[in-house]
Amino acid sequence: IERMTYDGRTLRIEFCVNRTDTAAGAGPNDQQKLPVVRLVLDLDGAVDLFNKINSLQSVLERQGVIRRKAA
Repeated sequence: IERMTYDGRTLRIEFCVNRTDTAAGAGPNDQQKLPVVRLVLDLDGAVDLFNKINSLQSVLERQGVIRRKAA
C-alpha cells in the first residue's frame, strides 16, 4: 500500500509494486514504483473492510501465525 487517504466520505487506497527494468545493463536500483490498483470505498465499505481485516487478524493470532507486540 503506497497511499491511503480519507476525505470524510471516501477511503482511497493505492496499491503499488516495484518493477525492475530487465534491460541489459540495468542495475538492481533501476526500479519503478507503479500503481496496480486504486480502490475507492464509501464509508460503509471502508468500515466493512476494517471489520474484516480485524476478524482476519484475530484468526491469525489464534492460530499463532502472528503475535501482538507488548506495549
